[in-house]
Amino acid sequence: MQSLFLDWQLFLLLSYVHKPQFICRQSNIEFSILYKEVRIKVRVRVADPLIISINQFLVTQSIYVYFSHLSIYLSIYLSIYLSIYLSIYLSHYIYFFLSLSFSVAALRLLLSNYLCSFLFSVSLSLSLSLSLSLSIYLFCFFLSFFLSFFFIYLSIYLSITTQKSREVDIMLVFEV
Repeated sequence: MQSLFLDWQLFLLLSYVHKPQFICRQSNIEFSILYKEVRIKVRVRVADPLIISINQFLVTQSIYVYFSHLSIYLSIYLSIYLSIYLSIYLSHYIYFFLSLSFSVAALRLLLSNYLCSFLFSVSLSLSLSLSLSLSIYLFCFFLSFFLSFFFIYLSIYLSITTQKSREVDIMLVFEV
C-alpha cells in the first residue's frame, strides 16, 4: 500500500489523465478510479459548494491567494491615497468657510468704526483660521488614516476567513 501511495505514476494519473471534475453540492463526495487492478476511492470533504478538479485545485488556490494579496495591496494603496486626498479636500473647504466667517466678523467690527478692534480682529481671525485649519486638517487626516487602516484590517480578515472556508480535504482510500 505504501509503495502504491508513493508511486509517481498514480499522481500523474490523478493530475493529468483522468481530470475528474464535479460540482460539489454536498459536504462529502466519493468517486473511484481503477488503477493497476486497484480501485482507488477518493473522498472529498468540502466546506463550500465549489467546482473542483484534481488537476487544477492547487492552481486555483494559488490564483485565489494571489488575488487576495492583490486586493490587500490595492486596498492599502487606495486607502492611503484617499486618506491624504480627503484630508486635503476637507481641510481646504473648512479653511475657506472659517476664513469667510472670520472676515465677516472683521467687517462687522470695521463698520462699527473701531480701528484698533478691527486690526485686533483681523490678526485674531488670521491666527485662529490658520490654527483651526491646521488642526482640522490633522484631524481629518488622522480620521481618514484610521478608517483606511480599519478597511485594510477588514480586507485582510475577510481574505483569511474566506480562504479558510474554501479549504478542501482530499482523502485517498485504496482497495485491492
